[in-house]
Amino acid sequence: MTEKGMMVYQLISSRLVDCPVGIFVEEPMAFSEMYPARVDYVLSDSVSIPVVGLEHLKYMKLAVGRPRDLLDIEELNQLSEATDEAV
Repeated sequence: MTEKGMMVYQLISSRLVDCPVGIFVEEPMAFSEMYPARVDYVLSDSVSIPVVGLEHLKYMKLAVGRPRDLLDIEELNQLSEATDEAV
């Protein structure tokens, strides 16, 4: 997929169809900036994978700017607000 000059390959597992993984050909921002804000997603007791943090995810989605990405940002903001209100 190419949007606004960003090339991203999307990997989809037959076991996790609703959880595609995007792999950028070029970094949308410096890895050294994103890595400290990562979230470790635990798959099992012995396996976890680092994923981009929420603010960087929203930044990348805004940079791509597809209608689906803009909707994702709205939904992420709503979830974040709901979580903040629950605390």
